[in-house]
Amino acid sequence: MEDEYQFAVKKCTRCGQKLSGEHVELEGMKGPVPMGRCPKCGTAYPLVEVEPSEPCPVCGKTHKEGSAIGEEHKAEAKAEAEAKAEAEAKAEAQASIKEAVDNADLPEDTKARLIERFAEATTDDGVAEAIKAEEVAG
Repeated sequence: MEDEYQFAVKKCTRCGQKLSGEHVELEGMKGPVPMGRCPKCGTAYPLVEVEPSEPCPVCGKTHKEGSAIGEEHKAEAKAEAEAKAEAEAKAEAQASIKEAVDNADLPEDTKARLIERFAEATTDDGVAEAIKAEEVAG
């Protein structure tokens, strides 16, 4: 992976552009010092190497620890993971519910009613009891 840099200064002394916190491309070296240019006026400033961190799960870039974008992307990734886990749990529960209802000795319209009743369920809790209640009532 290529080294990433950010400006060593917070603000351009020539035009006032905020420079801190932004990742920039290496423009060249002045002896052993990496240099970059202000995006607004082109003034050269020294750069410091950004400490490598885990790539962002949303955009693949590295973000400064605690940055607003980094925290927002962490929240997005967490929400996506939770939604995926919930969808997987629901799919697993729906398969289990369908199997239990299909194996029950009930009329087809009652089976369809049970499937519809548990259509949004994320667990198969209560299905066995509902099947037994229908068998007793039927």
